[in-house]
Amino acid sequence: MAEHYGTAVILARVRKPKDKPNAEGTVGVISTWIIVALRHQKFFSLRELNEAISSKLYEFNNKPFQKKPGSRLSTFLEEEKLALIPLPKTQYELSTWKIATVQFNYHINVEKMNYSVPYEYIKHKVDARITRNIIEVFYNNHRICSHPKLHGREGQYSTVEEHIPEDHKKYITWNAERFISWAKSIGPNTTIVIKAILSMHKIEQQGVFYT
Repeated sequence: MAEHYGTAVILARVRKPKDKPNAEGTVGVISTWIIVALRHQKFFSLRELNEAISSKLYEFNNKPFQKKPGSRLSTFLEEEKLALIPLPKTQYELSTWKIATVQFNYHINVEKMNYSVPYEYIKHKVDARITRNIIEVFYNNHRICSHPKLHGREGQYSTVEEHIPEDHKKYITWNAERFISWAKSIGPNTTIVIKAILSMHKIEQQGVFYT
């Protein structure tokens, strides 16, 4: 938000409320006013409480100033709002970051799930930005790929075909069903052997690789 509005957030010193006296004083006045206004009411959910606080906050901001015309709300609408730029088009998502090494299978492991990265980055360290729905991968501050975040069973793979080396792409067209069909065309014993090899591996493509 600070970057979007071209400003800086400078923290006050710990236990030094006088570093921001106006803010601290206003917070105290608002908190006391709302608590007093709601002290006799009962609430049965956080949502219900938040709605009541929001209503009282609007009422507080709409109260006329004592020594000059207008209110906090009118000052915002008539002066401050005009100076604001529009909010970002996309909603900000909280994220965490992780440094990961691109493995020889051109995937990184994030929260026990595997996501492909362009194979040129094998053995390189990359930065993974993790949000609720997206995994973004950066190298030297440049985004090189992104994936929808996987959920559910651990060990799943999200693989983009463009990330795969050319000599590995031939394995994509060979799946277990195709191998078994080919084995059946040779004979029952071949079919038994191929099924046994495929069943030795939890991940189908690993079985295909060794078949």
